[in-house]
Amino acid sequence: MMVEHGRLLIENKAAKELNDVHLAQMLTYLKLSGISLGFLLELFKNFSF
Repeated sequence: MMVEHGRLLIENKAAKELNDVHLAQMLTYLKLSGISLGFLLELFKNFSF
């Protein structure tokens, strides 16, 4: 997780796909930090595990 200038929260996930748990985690981070803008990024989408 990264916070840019206290206004943007960026969360990188290395997963096959994003699901509701990832979204809920991001929403929790936003709520607890008081930040209103966030990006949830999926890395390695085409990578074979």
